[in-house]
Amino acid sequence: MYMKLIVVKALVIMLACSLFVIAEEHALDFDGSDFVVIPDQPSLNPSEISVEFWVYFNHLSTDWPPQFILCKGSDRTVGGYRLNQGYNKLSFKFGPLGTTYKVEVVVDLETERWYHVAGTYDGNMLSFYLDGDMIGENEVGPYSIGCSENLFLSQNNIPGYPYYFTGYIDEIRVWDHARTEEQISSNMNNILAGSEEGLVGYWQLNEGIGQYIQDLTQYGNDGWLGSSESVDSHDPEWIASTHWLQSAVQASLPCTPTQGTLPFLLRLGVIMDNLVDNYRTFAGRVDVTLANGTAYTNYRAGYTNLLPLEHRENWWNQNLPNVGSLEGENTFLLTVMDVTPPPYNQPPFWPSGDTDTDSCTVTGTAP
Repeated sequence: MYMKLIVVKALVIMLACSLFVIAEEHALDFDGSDFVVIPDQPSLNPSEISVEFWVYFNHLSTDWPPQFILCKGSDRTVGGYRLNQGYNKLSFKFGPLGTTYKVEVVVDLETERWYHVAGTYDGNMLSFYLDGDMIGENEVGPYSIGCSENLFLSQNNIPGYPYYFTGYIDEIRVWDHARTEEQISSNMNNILAGSEEGLVGYWQLNEGIGQYIQDLTQYGNDGWLGSSESVDSHDPEWIASTHWLQSAVQASLPCTPTQGTLPFLLRLGVIMDNLVDNYRTFAGRVDVTLANGTAYTNYRAGYTNLLPLEHRENWWNQNLPNVGSLEGENTFLLTVMDVTPPPYNQPPFWPSGDTDTDSCTVTGTAP
């Protein structure tokens, strides 16, 4: 008997892992007096909107003044929009100070960690999302978005009341429609191309040097650091990002059966890139469906707590027992999941978390 191996996804997954390792990620570091200017364009004034980005707080405002992370115009601008943190709240607001067109949520945030935040408006409902989950909404009715003022990162464009932000910002996106919770959660860990339908502003902030940030959409909403296009004291600093991917787990399943014998060995792997702390735990599950009708599931748990943090691979072997002939198509599905923070020896099966899958099909023929 001989085996013909068909790997369905392994090559794609392993290529994706290589890209994560090679690509150099950056973010902007705002020290409490820095900002970025993106000139006004019609594309930044849609009738419906979603704003999303990754943010890392080095300071949290528990009182006045708040921190304006992203602001179109100022808190006195009719038709403007802003996303800010203050008074232990995260807020997405339209219009001048005192507006009722807002959604505010009290959130117990922490400094020195990444969060994904998003605000959406569908023409009636304002919604706020944190790490892919909707945490607040407010039915505000119709509102006319649109103003001629610039879009700012880390500034309220009012002299004397700048409301600067302290921390890092990365991967900023503006859409011309209200994204759904599923769309936000399933794409927040993905790097986009810039050509996605409805994407009107996309700043990866991976330049790493210079005065300009590039919008990767067709609209060309490029911006500059600080108060001018020349170097000045309000320029944020480029940093090598610890990365907004909290857990870039990648499954790898290069099925390599021992030809002509049973049992054979599956080589299973979880690859974790761009780790932002020194302790991650994962759960693994392999679902086997054989051509003869046999099906079973096997679980695995593991952890990493060693340096360097940027890249870690955990591999293990799974024996396929002697359950009869492999003649026909036999499928194997590996699912890995970041389950941090449960301790290594206490994984909740089957938990929830950031997941990735890989699969392959082994076709066996009779001798």
